[in-house]
Amino acid sequence: MSPRAAKAAVAVALVFACVAASPRAQHVDLSPAFAEVGSDITATVWQGPQQPLAGVVVVVLPPQGDAVEVGPTDAAGRARFRPVVPGIHEFRVSPDGRDEVWITPYQVRPHRLRWLYALVCLPLGLALLWANVRLIRRRAETT
Repeated sequence: MSPRAAKAAVAVALVFACVAASPRAQHVDLSPAFAEVGSDITATVWQGPQQPLAGVVVVVLPPQGDAVEVGPTDAAGRARFRPVVPGIHEFRVSPDGRDEVWITPYQVRPHRLRWLYALVCLPLGLALLWANVRLIRRRAETT
């Protein structure tokens, strides 16, 4: 093994040892994976792999504007937020009132204009239905 590969192996082993030895795998999960303006975002704060943190204040920093305090998490470690502007929102959590702050960015997309699809698809669907009904009638008349 070359000296460079040995150093890389030691670095990987050191990082793995630090991560594996960490008793607190603290993180914030945001769901759903993608959100639009007006839909609910759920932030779940975890102390460990199976231990949610209750009573932790979640603060959201929208792209433009002041920070919005979502409120404390419930017993399951969840807090809900409904964005009103698109862009990257920062979810900030300070567990146990310490100076440590966990920051999780989240992309919020603009609300899609689904009615535009309906205006295009509805006439096309009706035209297809009419064409199929005419085809069925012609086949019925010829047999």
